Amino acid sequence: MLLKKFDYSLSKIALIIGINKSSLSREMKLNSGFWGYFADEAEEKSQLRKKWSSYFKMINKFNNYQEFNKQFKKLFDKKTWGVEITHQQILNNFQNIKIPSLRTVFNWINSGFWIIKSSDRLRKKYKKGGKRNNGPIDRLVGKRWVRSFWTRPNNINNRSEFGHWEIDLIIGKKATNSEHLLTFVERKTRFGIIKKVPSKNSWIINLILWDLIKKYRLNVKSITTDNGFEFNKLFYIGYRLKIYIY
Repeated sequence: MLLKKFDYSLSKIALIIGINKSSLSREMKLNSGFWGYFADEAEEKSQLRKKWSSYFKMINKFNNYQEFNKQFKKLFDKKTWGVEITHQQILNNFQNIKIPSLRTVFNWINSGFWIIKSSDRLRKKYKKGGKRNNGPIDRLVGKRWVRSFWTRPNNINNRSEFGHWEIDLIIGKKATNSEHLLTFVERKTRFGIIKKVPSKNSWIINLILWDLIKKYRLNVKSITTDNGFEFNKLFYIGYRLKIYIY
């Protein structure tokens, strides 16, 4: 706007600010108002156009998955039936409908335009004491070998087959600087192993469990655990043994 006041031509202005003349001409026509062109107003208009463009694209995508949207809204409950479980349930029981990927569902939720919004979730992601990001191995390997508890097959639930184990950690008197007891129990026979561990660190738990499996040559077909953070790296054991962690 300042250069325009000096009656510079569009060609000269484009040369000074280092852009193509036709690009400058389009920008002036698109974002000039009654009083002329102002960069702040132009930026605001640009962001507004992007927002509504994204909105209409999202709406078109939503319309392509109407049956999925209907079932998701029906099943979802932030207290008992979260996003991942709801998505998996639809995958298992509605194979004839069009279903987006789980990542797409989370993108829809974060957009604020879908039937479920971020505020409708019980907890977005656990954070304490600073920023935490899962590494590529956690994302790519972990999801492959970890399954939701409710997806366990009947031969595990009814204890009819040997080789399916449960793992738990009995916390010492002090949560930190104290020894804990790691329990590893076979579901059918109830045979169990108890091992002292010096820490709740998930990597230490993994190493100790791996040593136990090798030392006693245990037949391990699956491992069931709770949601404790000390077990959040067990998918490495699943990867090594080619078994599922529930």
